[in-house]
Amino acid sequence: MPTLKGTYVSFNKSDLAHLDDGQLKIICVFPQITNRLAVLEAQVYGHMNVALDASNEQAKRAVAICGFIESLILIAGELKEAWEAIQQCYYGTKVAKTMNPALPKEIQERLKRCGAHCSGDSLLTFLRNNFAYHNSPSLMLDAIKATSDDSTMAFYVLDQRVFYFDYATQNRMAAIAQWLGVEDPTEIIHPLMQGVLAQAFNDIYLPMVVIAHTILLTVKNDHEQFELRNVPDEMNLRSDVFFEPRLTEE
Repeated sequence: MPTLKGTYVSFNKSDLAHLDDGQLKIICVFPQITNRLAVLEAQVYGHMNVALDASNEQAKRAVAICGFIESLILIAGELKEAWEAIQQCYYGTKVAKTMNPALPKEIQERLKRCGAHCSGDSLLTFLRNNFAYHNSPSLMLDAIKATSDDSTMAFYVLDQRVFYFDYATQNRMAAIAQWLGVEDPTEIIHPLMQGVLAQAFNDIYLPMVVIAHTILLTVKNDHEQFELRNVPDEMNLRSDVFFEPRLTEE
C-alpha cells in the first residue's frame, strides 16, 4: 500500500479576526459535514468489499450488505442536511454574493444542481425522510405486506448475544426498490451508487470543500509536511460488523 504526502495546516484563533460571521459559520459547519461524509464514504466501500468477497461466510456478507445500504442511506441524509447548511451559511449570508462569481465554473455548475438533488421528490429526500434520520413504520408495513408468502425471512444469532436481523435489511431494500421502480431488490445497488455517490455526493461535497478552503486561504497559517504510510485504496478497505469484544475481568 502506498505512502501519501500531506500537509498539516495550523492557525490561531486570532488569525480569524478578519472573517465575518457568515465566513465563520462556513468554516465551522461545512468541514464538520464533509468530515462525516468522508467517514461514511469509506464505510460504503469497506462494507461493499466485505460483501463482494466470496471467501467470506454468508453471515459476514449478509451483514456487510446491511452496512453498505445503511452507509449509503446515511450519506443521502447527510447530503440533504448539507444542502440546508449551504442555503443557510452560504446563500443566507453575504458570502455567496461576493464569492460565487469567483468560484471555478465547475463548482458553480455543481451548486446549481444541488437543489434538484434535494427537492421534495428526489432520491435523497426519500432516503432521508424514511430511512436516515427518520423511520417510516407505514412504509415498512407496506413493504413487508407486499412480500410474497413463500419468501424466506431470517436472522442470525452469534454466541447468544449478537443479533443481525437480515429480513429487516431485505424489507428496507424492497421499499427502496419499489420507489426506484426496480423489480428485484438486489438490483438497487447500482442506482443507489449512481444517484447518491456518483451524482449528488460530488455536486454537494466538492462545493462545500472549495468554499471553506477559499475562505481558509485568507487565514494566516503554518505548514508542516508529513507522510501517511500504508494507505489502502478503495478496494482494500474493509469494514467488519461482527466482532468479539474484549471484556474486562472484574
